[in-house]
Amino acid sequence: MKIIVTGLGARCALGENIETLWDAIEQGHSGIAPIHRFNVGTFDTELGAMVSSDNCCDTEAQRLLAYGCAAANEALQNAKIGNRDRVALVLGTCNG
Repeated sequence: MKIIVTGLGARCALGENIETLWDAIEQGHSGIAPIHRFNVGTFDTELGAMVSSDNCCDTEAQRLLAYGCAAANEALQNAKIGNRDRVALVLGTCNG
């Protein structure tokens, strides 16, 4: 079985698209910052790697779906694939 990566998309603490992400990586940025989206009082740390556009959705599930769809759309545009019937999406998340 051949697997070919033809397009990339990202939404993460380092950037809202692949170009911004790669620039941040090349500049040595970590994306780790204080968490302000929720109360961290019961956790051992106040730091995390949060996506910056955190007010796009009401719930975490909606936010995860919105980020995933945006990254998938970026990957499809990046791939410049004409026949979208032969497209698969591989999604990785640490959010559940």
